[in-house]
Amino acid sequence: MFLIGIVVIVLICCLLYGLRYERVLRHIDGQFPGPRTWPIVGNLLQLGFTPDAYLRNILKWFDQYEYKNFRLWAGPLPYVVLIEAQYVEHVLSSTTLTYKYEPYNLMYPWLGRGLLTANGHQWMVRRKLITPSFHFRILKDFLHVMNETSGRFMTLLEQESSSAQSQVLDIQRLVMRNTIDVICETAMGSRVNSIEGQTSPIVEAMETLCNLIPERVISVLKRIDVFFKMTSYYKQQQMALSTLRVELEQIIEQRRRLIKTSSYQASQVDDKVMDAMRPKMAFLDNLLTAEVEGQPMTFEEIFEEVSTFMFEGHDTTASAITFAIYCMASMPEVQQRAYEELEIYGDEITRHPTYQELQEMKYLDLVIKETLRLFPSVPFIFRTTREDTFILDKFLPKGTTIALPILAIGHSPHSFEAPFEFRPERFEADKRVEANAFDFVPFSAGPRNCIGQKFAMLELKVTLSKLLRKFQIYPAPLAKQTIAQVFQHHYRPGPQELKLHMPITLKSMSGVPVRLQTRLFVPEMWFILYVILAFPVLLFAYFELSIVRKKSLLNKVNGPPTVAILGNAHQVGKNPTEIINTFFDWWHTYDKDNFRFWVGYYSNILICNPKHLEYILSSNTLIKKSDIYDMLHPWLGLGLLTSWGSKWHKHRKMITPSFHFNILQDFHQVMNENSTKFINQLSKVSAGDNIFDFQNETHYLTLDVICETAMGVAINAMGQRDSSIVKAFKDMCYSINMRAFNPLKRSDFLYRFASDYSENAKTLKILQDFTNEIIEKRIEAHRAGTAKTIEGNEFSRKKMVFMDTLLSSNIDGRPLNKQEIYEEVSTFMFEGHDTTTSGVAFAGYLLSRFPEQQQKLYEEQCEIMGNELKRDATFQEISEMKYLDLFIKETQRVYPSVPFIGRYTEKDYDIHGTIIPKGTTLNLGLIMLGYDERNFKDPLRFDPERFEHSKPGPFEYLPFSAGPRNCIGQKFALLEIKTVISKIVRCFEVLPAMDELVSKDGYLNTYIGLPTAEKKEKEKKGHKYDPILSAVLTLKSENGLYLRLRERK
Repeated sequence: MFLIGIVVIVLICCLLYGLRYERVLRHIDGQFPGPRTWPIVGNLLQLGFTPDAYLRNILKWFDQYEYKNFRLWAGPLPYVVLIEAQYVEHVLSSTTLTYKYEPYNLMYPWLGRGLLTANGHQWMVRRKLITPSFHFRILKDFLHVMNETSGRFMTLLEQESSSAQSQVLDIQRLVMRNTIDVICETAMGSRVNSIEGQTSPIVEAMETLCNLIPERVISVLKRIDVFFKMTSYYKQQQMALSTLRVELEQIIEQRRRLIKTSSYQASQVDDKVMDAMRPKMAFLDNLLTAEVEGQPMTFEEIFEEVSTFMFEGHDTTASAITFAIYCMASMPEVQQRAYEELEIYGDEITRHPTYQELQEMKYLDLVIKETLRLFPSVPFIFRTTREDTFILDKFLPKGTTIALPILAIGHSPHSFEAPFEFRPERFEADKRVEANAFDFVPFSAGPRNCIGQKFAMLELKVTLSKLLRKFQIYPAPLAKQTIAQVFQHHYRPGPQELKLHMPITLKSMSGVPVRLQTRLFVPEMWFILYVILAFPVLLFAYFELSIVRKKSLLNKVNGPPTVAILGNAHQVGKNPTEIINTFFDWWHTYDKDNFRFWVGYYSNILICNPKHLEYILSSNTLIKKSDIYDMLHPWLGLGLLTSWGSKWHKHRKMITPSFHFNILQDFHQVMNENSTKFINQLSKVSAGDNIFDFQNETHYLTLDVICETAMGVAINAMGQRDSSIVKAFKDMCYSINMRAFNPLKRSDFLYRFASDYSENAKTLKILQDFTNEIIEKRIEAHRAGTAKTIEGNEFSRKKMVFMDTLLSSNIDGRPLNKQEIYEEVSTFMFEGHDTTTSGVAFAGYLLSRFPEQQQKLYEEQCEIMGNELKRDATFQEISEMKYLDLFIKETQRVYPSVPFIGRYTEKDYDIHGTIIPKGTTLNLGLIMLGYDERNFKDPLRFDPERFEHSKPGPFEYLPFSAGPRNCIGQKFALLEIKTVISKIVRCFEVLPAMDELVSKDGYLNTYIGLPTAEKKEKEKKGHKYDPILSAVLTLKSENGLYLRLRERK
């Protein structure tokens, strides 16, 4: 029986389909082309499921059918899309084809049977009743409101553009606030101050309802009332409608009282006298005094018409103003011509335009028309046939929905030459002589044309003329999209580009970003010119006077001659390599002692005298870092490296236990595991006697180690170099080093205008998101108890990571907050990664150049490790590698990982008789110490044993700084360097890039420690694989550190 029932149902469906085909389908499909349909759903699935996809597919069909008529099926419902002007004319001119149903029925809950949605006799009565509301005299009242509101709108735009990043504004969002204020005051006589950001129940309810209508239009299920009532949207709709009704009832009562007490109602005087004596007229007033078939309008009828006026007059006008601004931003020559037309104001550039002046703005009128051709506020209008109908030669059965795509009509190449070019001149009267009046219908046409088009044009002209007088409009800086590309269905918008959708009115889902720049007028320009001319002189005098005392004190210190304004900025160098060379040249010039230099008006002293270094580094007050560290704040915040004062003291005390012997053992396990992976990676890159950049390879190793020891996360940088987080670490370290030597980029404010700022911001966000995500997970693990350590030996307890110690620490009796944890973890990763990269890389390079020392290292490894050279060295064995320790010390003498550190004087200091004034940057030249023969005999000779024969003074060798701000992680760094170099020496014979580069005399192939003339002479004979040292925050080789490896048997 069940199967028989199914068969019967199928047969009935087939019969019904056959009857429908005979009556409807064959007429539609036989007369109009269209996309392939599917049973039941028609073309719904092809339309897409998102607002922008909906529009893209429709644009695709416009192209596919060459801007000619076609048909679509929305399930079983036929839609005939009429684009050709003669068919459009027939429909819009008809007095019978005026019936609206789909999709206007979705507006019934709010607009009821107002003018937009009414049909038949009811529509004709309402149309006749409302037409006087747009009389010339009443429009003048509306103009008062538009002028006053647009003045407030200009103030809003000025405030927003001055505070917006790169002055980029979403003009679509701001224009909506303007049109809401205009429509509420003109419709109801009620001011809601949306421009000022005030909340209003009316505005909130309107916004809710305006958002709900599009939501229903593009959703198949929500268009059906039964299903819509099951959603949360229905409840929102009812609450918004209830609010509107309550608010409107109060306003109606207020306006009734006003009308009864106002003299204008009975006045019979002429217009000029009337304008002066009556209050501003509102649309609501006309409804309150009107009669329908001899009876006053009911509240429901008033509510429907006021709501219709507010909906149509707000959303559509906002769309038109928005896209007119966008088009003028995209077409500067059009904007300029429209601006020149505003000379009718003469010198009174800030006053309100009169009604007559607005009519004289002929070119602005053309601009608006061309905007509405390309971006019609209402991209589609619909009619439904109530009986079988012929439209010219096409037969449409009863119940067919006629879609008139105003968007496609304006884009049709059959009506407009080069339709996607913005040409306002195409609407000049002499160029429209032969045009069909129905090829441009942004306000519809015929008996159901837009009754409020004069109101809309008036508001458009008022707003745009004021905006043009006040601002120059520019496109968003990242936008590359042309107007034509806005409508190309295959184009995918990028940042700050338009992404259109059109459920009811045309909008951009991504907003409409533009830039506004306030115009300067002649009196203002002269004043500003005087200020511009005087400002540098005043500024020069101010700075010169402000540093008179500082200069007199610092001139007692040797240093190069300065020039006005620049100081020594023109001599220091253009990149990190030139900077380190200049510093060494001046160091030789001034007897290898301290010297001062000026970068603009910033005073600097390079300190390399051990006695002065001892004073500075031992001080408990001179601990504030120099301004170069400010560049690290966006990434590291105020962590241990960049903080000072009480915060630094507390955090230093808290973090010190993180480098306890037991925790270092955990770290050592991670170092061993990753150094084994590193050896495997080196085997691959060095195969076949290949020359490779050891410095680059080391970067990925240290990144893996630091991420796992800091956060307990393995990012596998050695194996996944293209991952976003690995690239972000590398890019950020590079960016910081590059910013450090660029005086303009060192300013956070000026850096925002740099070409690489946006990319740097993206990189920073990747790092912040990555670290914060790990912190969240680690906190959760601690709460769950899964991250607790177990006391005991290193084999019985879970690996401890740096973050764990932070999570279990307290400051001032409270745990660290997430920001503090983020700052310290990020600081640990930066310091422990970039500096260790330098230490390992230069140690590996020196192995290649000095085979005798490498052999001693290998012999020590064999002695300690026995025959098990491939296994991991234990923590104890690493501590027994004494010659390796000497080798690393000597490496750090000649190539210290941090060549300079900075301090900033917050008060005057007397350092061994030299007065250092407040506001001076002290650059501590740690690298100079290693090349001073007073500290190290024969300093250019690489001799690890020197540290056995003679121990340098405590402030003559400072690779990890000294005093209260010494490097807290030096044991960690040395452990990692020793672990990696130990394993490399056991696994490989390290060779120079070319055999001839082996040092035959025991001297270095870098010459920064030599006097200038001797250095230049030696560098002429240098090799391309000799390092070119580059120093800002860490020491690097600008040209890499190239070598070869030969596996030991």
